[in-house]
Amino acid sequence: MAKDRLLKSVRYFLLLPMILTLLSCGSGGDSGGDSDSGGSGIEASTELTINAVINDTIPSFGTKVYRFKTIDAGNYTISLTNLISDLGWSLLSYDPADTNINDLFDNIIDVTNGDIYFGTVDEVYTQVLQSDTYYYVVVDEYDDNGSSNYSLQILY
Repeated sequence: MAKDRLLKSVRYFLLLPMILTLLSCGSGGDSGGDSDSGGSGIEASTELTINAVINDTIPSFGTKVYRFKTIDAGNYTISLTNLISDLGWSLLSYDPADTNINDLFDNIIDVTNGDIYFGTVDEVYTQVLQSDTYYYVVVDEYDDNGSSNYSLQILY
């Protein structure tokens, strides 16, 4: 009986963040950035400029979507720093048929290297990307400690 209760608790704590992330991604609420369309998902993404730093805030269990376009093929470093809570990022490619964040998740390039560390440790990783191509960085907050400030930069 105690073993069953333990397994149920473990499943709850493993599944809850995934469920909350999916709900926040598919909701009509703020999923990141400003947009003229006012919708959610990729149409509400924030444009990033290569090598420029963007400072932003994300709510507990929130998701923010950013888009950038590469210059040349080569090594690009995704740098998520100055964290106040446990944040991570995912790197996704763009397909012209993508209309919302759920479509983007069919184009995942990297979800593991942007969430290597727990807590407020910087999440920084270098990835080889193609030239003249749009990519998305999706930032997720994993703690229930209130909103978190952070800095995001794509370095080339």
